[in-house]
Order: sequence, then C-alpha cells, then structure tokens
Amino acid sequence: TQIFAFSLAFLLLAASCSSSESSSLALPASTISAAEPTTSTQQPEPTSAPSTTLPSGEAQPNFATSMSASYSHSCAVGDEGKVFCWGNNEDGKLGIGESEIDLDYSAVPLEVVGISDAAAVATGENHTCALHQSGAVSCWGSDRDDQIGIPDSAASAVPVQIEGIEDAVWIATGEGHTCAVHQDDTISCWGYNRVGALGNRQAYEDENLSTPTPVRVEGIADATAVTASSSYTCALHRAGTISCWGNNSDGQLGNGQTSEELKESAVPVQVADITDAIAIASSQWHSCALREDGTIACWGNNWGGQLGSGQTSEELEESVVPVQVAGITDAIAIATGKRHSCALREDGTIACWGTDNELGLFGGIESQFQETGQPRTFPVPIQVTDITDAVAIATGEEHSCALHQNGEISCWGYNLWGRLGNGQSGAEESDTPVEVTGISNAKDIAAAAGGDQTCVLLEGGSISCWGYYTRFGIDQRSASIERIVEIDGISNAIDIAAGWYHACALHETGTISCWGADDPVEVEGITDAAAVATGPSHSCALHENGTISCWGDNDEGQLGDGTGGEFGDDSLVPVRVTGISDAAAVAAGLRHSCALHENGTISCWGNNGSGQLGNGTDENSALPVQVSLITDATAISLGSSFSCAVRENGTVACWGSNRYAQLGTWRQPDTESLPGVVPGITDAVSIASGDSASCVLREGGTITCWGGRTYLFGEPDIDEVKAIAIGALDQFEYYCTIRENGKVYCWGNNHYGQLGNKAIWSLLPVKVIGFGG
Repeated sequence: TQIFAFSLAFLLLAASCSSSESSSLALPASTISAAEPTTSTQQPEPTSAPSTTLPSGEAQPNFATSMSASYSHSCAVGDEGKVFCWGNNEDGKLGIGESEIDLDYSAVPLEVVGISDAAAVATGENHTCALHQSGAVSCWGSDRDDQIGIPDSAASAVPVQIEGIEDAVWIATGEGHTCAVHQDDTISCWGYNRVGALGNRQAYEDENLSTPTPVRVEGIADATAVTASSSYTCALHRAGTISCWGNNSDGQLGNGQTSEELKESAVPVQVADITDAIAIASSQWHSCALREDGTIACWGNNWGGQLGSGQTSEELEESVVPVQVAGITDAIAIATGKRHSCALREDGTIACWGTDNELGLFGGIESQFQETGQPRTFPVPIQVTDITDAVAIATGEEHSCALHQNGEISCWGYNLWGRLGNGQSGAEESDTPVEVTGISNAKDIAAAAGGDQTCVLLEGGSISCWGYYTRFGIDQRSASIERIVEIDGISNAIDIAAGWYHACALHETGTISCWGADDPVEVEGITDAAAVATGPSHSCALHENGTISCWGDNDEGQLGDGTGGEFGDDSLVPVRVTGISDAAAVAAGLRHSCALHENGTISCWGNNGSGQLGNGTDENSALPVQVSLITDATAISLGSSFSCAVRENGTVACWGSNRYAQLGTWRQPDTESLPGVVPGITDAVSIASGDSASCVLREGGTITCWGGRTYLFGEPDIDEVKAIAIGALDQFEYYCTIRENGKVYCWGNNHYGQLGNKAIWSLLPVKVIGFGG
C-alpha cells in the first residue's frame, strides 16, 4: 500500500551542541542514537517553540528537537514530546498503530501513537525506541530477536514499554538489539546476542541467542553514551576512552586484533589509542569517534573509503585500530551509514566521505574519484552542498539528514519507501538536500499560477517567477527554469495574474503590464485598473468605475463585446465588456469570462459547451448572461470549462464540466449548467481554480481541494495559508500556496520546474527554493 496522506505532523528545532562530558542526567541534553546505521552520540539541546494547529484542531509541534535515521526509515521528536516517523513501515516500525500494520511506507512524517513525553528517539533496522522524560523506554516494530522486549512476539506497531528500565538517560538501537545507559552510568542491553552483542558473558555462555529481558553490560560503570549496530556495541566512557563488544569480523572492535585473533567478544574491550573522545557513532562494519580537538578517527571496514583516511579499499581494506579522517579539525558531531560517514562542522556545514553508489549521499558534488560505471568513492571528506546552518546530522544506510538551526530537517540520498520524508515517494533519489514535509518572503497580496509557470508578488512590488521559459520576460529559448527569476522592470506591482502563455501585473498607478517570452509591455489605454485576470490566451481588467475591458483571443466570445466566432475577432487592445458597470471582481477561464457584481450576482460570457456560463443552457454567448440561482457571491474563480463561487455563508457553488469532479462530487451527467453546492464546505474565504481542479482557503488558514488529474484529494497538510493558485500543464495540475510566514509551497506536476523545486512530481507540498530560507 502506498501512502500519500497529507499529514503535517512536523517539526523543527534550533539548538546548540552539548558536550558528552557533562554529568549524568535523568534526561539527556538531547538524544540521537540509531543503530545500523547510527548517528553521533553528541546532540543538540532542545529548545521550546510555539506549536501550530492542524485542520483537525489538534495542537502539533512545529520544531524538531532530535532525530534519528536508519536503514529505511527516520524519526524525529517534536518540541512537545511527540514522535514522528517516515519511510518504510515493515513490522510496524513507524509506530502508527495496528490498524496501519499493512501500510508499506509513508513518504511524510506520521505521529507515533501513545507517546507525548519523548526526550529522544532511536531507529534500528526494523524497530524504533523512544526514551521518555521519566527515564522509561518504549519500543515498537520487529521483535524477531526480542529487541523490543516482548517475549514470544514477532512485532508490534504500537510502542511497548521495556520492563525494568526506569532510569535511562541514553538509548541506542542496533539491527536486532537495543541498549540503554542508566542514571548510574551502567548499561543494559536486550535482544540479539549471537556474537556477544549484549556484553554479558553469562548470557553468552548460556547460549542465550536472544533475550527480551535487559541484562547489564559487564565492567562498565562510567558510560556517558552507547551506540549499537548490526552485531556489536560501543560505549563512550567519562574518561574519553571507548569500549566495544560483539562481532569483530571487520575489526570493528578497534582494539588492534584482527578477526582471526579475536572473532568476537562477549565483554567490552578497549578501543586502541583513543583517550579524548567526546562522541561516537557506529554502523554495520565501522565506527568513528569525535575527539576533543575536533578531529575524527574511524576504524573497521573501509570497502567504500568510509574511514576517511584518504586510502581506498585497495590501499586499506580494513583497520583494526582508529585512523584519522583527513582534513577535519572542527567537527562537532558525527554520523555513520553503511558505507559512508558524515561530520557536522562548527560553521554549520556538513562533510561526508565513503561510497554513495550513485545515490546522491554527498549532496550533488562531483568527484575526481568517479569512474564510469562504478560507485562514486570519496576516501576524503567532501562538503554537502546548500547546507550552512546544520545543528545535527543523522545517517541511514543510503540516505542522510540534517537538522537546521531553524528546526527544519532536510534529507538527501536514496528515496525508496519515502525515506527522505518530503512526500516524493516516486523519486528514486535526490542528490541535493530536500526539506522534510510539513515544517519565509512572499507577500500576502497575490500569487498566481497558470499553465506551466508560477509567479509571486513580493514585498516592495517586484515579481518573481519560475517554470517554463516562455513566461519570464527573458530571452531564453530552450530550457525550463527551476530557479526563481525576477521579472525585469516591475517594481510597483500590487496584483498579478498568470495565463498559459503570458502573465500580467497591475501597477500602483492603475496601469497593467504583460509579458510572455519578451520583456513586459504596458497594456494600451488602461490607467484606472483595480484588478487583472488572465485566461490561457485572453486577459481582462476591472476598472475602478466597475466596468471591465478584455483583450486577446475571442473565438468563443470571451471578450464580451458581442463579437467573436469561428474565425475569431481577436483584439490586440482592450475592448469594453457590454452592459457591465458595477463589477466587483473579474475572472477568466479557458474561453469564457465572468464578473462578480456588487450585489452578489454573477454574469458570464463566452464558451458554454459544458454549461460553464451557469444560465441553464449550453449555448455560447458573446455578451454577459446572468448565472442562475446565485445572489450572494463574494468571490469567483474559473477553470477551463467550469466556474465556481464562494457565497456569503461560506459555502461554495460550482457549475460546468464535471469530468474530473470539478463540481466537488461525482455527478451524472458529467456537465451541469446550473450551480450546485460543493459538499462539506461552510467556511470558505477565497477560491482558486485550475484546468480541472479547485481549492478553497478556509477560515482557519487551511485549504481543501477537489477535482483534478494530479491525484490530489481532500486537505493538503499545510496551514496558515494566505493565498492559493492552481496551474496546469497538459491538463495535469500543480498547486501553490503562500503561508503567513511568506514561504511558498507547491505540489503536483513539475515537468517544467513549476514547483520551484528539483522534484519531478510531488504529491505533497514542497517548499519553493528561495523564499524565506
């Protein structure tokens, strides 16, 4: 089952890193500890932040305070103690309830049920655990190796509290085992124990292959942190030393002994040459330590160059003692994936090294090490692009994530099972960081999307656009524009409208400028405009005195002056619409136009083949005809062959074509020439319509959409909206909103970069790059 649920369960954080040398706490300063793969044990302190309110009215955090990434899923803790997970849901490891156990994955964060006091979260390969503020620990997901502590259980899709753990200050999850550091600096582990990964000699000698009951790790009474991987575990001691136990097949115990000399150890052995560690991270075959001076040392397998010493696997297959990572002297946190490692640096940048298997794990960089047909291998650190404000990092097997200073999270790498969390489940990978969904400089006054372009009006009166090249007023003939382009010569705009092949701006002076492939030109003869509207190939202006002028194509009478026909009486200059002198608003569709009158009635003209003029007939009219049954409209919008109106009581009425449920519900026949009520809406404020879809902005700042061919249904998980726009390419819509904080979010068709984001398609809102950071 694929999920494209609109679930804004997200999250953000601003924080600083704390030293693991601090005294043992009842709660960690902030905890990120994952297993195979895992993250650094040095984490930022959580800060409080205001919560937002979802459309349901349920308060949700909007700041993440910690995060964790593993093989195929990721999780984060919100500022209110709730946990949110996304990615693969095998064995219920997203923790979203038994009713959703058959859900394959979620490409957006979903709330873990029953947890509201989490201090930290840790992700294993197929299970997840949360550390409660009380010191208790709850786990969910796979229990094949007793790693979630339930005797004789296979899995649980809801959190289950671990018996006997009441004073934990740190947690770590491996592939099949889990560990916790206690308040007294001792460590307990449970789950998989075939190679001594639990660190308890008696359990190992008794041949307990696994245990759901926590057992104490022998000989450790001064631990400040612990990491767990597939089959071994490591602890950071107060003195700055590190001990590891379990499997040593690739030298991952780091004590100088090869696997022939020491195959495995059921008790901790000390990692060689490290006495000043402040953080550790472990993955399946290698580990890394962050030292007090900001350098990093790694040991274990080096097949992909993940030890970072500058040596390839041919030069150094593995190291049984730590080797220094080249070129890093300012690290403040570390994280390890299956075949790669990453470091967070003091300046907020991130550097990674190892092998990315063409999965974009290094943020879009190119390398001198790349060989045709071979994985990209980087045995020295390479900086991830576009990240300069990170405060924490997490790595999965084939993806990585960064927690930003403002609390947003971005991820990059392989996106199978939606593990990047941005709603783009269809995308296989991203070689640049993308924002995790749900979590600022466009202005409230207007936004417009039409055809395959999008434009926004900014503070100060300038206009920026993105999408297909022909709409930007720039001389570029062969490419779409995914970046934002400012339209030359526009500095005092107060309104905008975008058609399929052109866009127009209303100036403070009452004049209008329009542009296509060339620079903006002023529309002739208009000096008193109050609003502008654009269809695919015609435009209309509302004058201050309530009259309307239109120009452009007129093949169906859409200019409203009584002319038009098969060969068209197109006009290159504005012509007055006949008989209208009290208009309060104007809208333009594919080949029809409508005016909202001051008294709440509506008149329409042009093509009526689907009943979009709303007068009970299907006959075209080159002159305005009154829409039946509506006397209290407050807003109007037009699609290609349908029309909609918001009424005084907050309801919405639509009429015209209903081939794609444009009228808000399936009806027979598929056209309706009289207005009908869209069900379920009683609090509409404004409305936007595209080729075959509409969205309403509701009183609480949420939006509801219907119709369309871009698989959009119901309420997109985005709130605090102040403007909506819909466009379409080849009849497949895309949607854009401006939020109260000025950020712009778009979703849907992105063939020509209409979303302003490097996604191909997105079924959930993604932030347009360049607005509000």
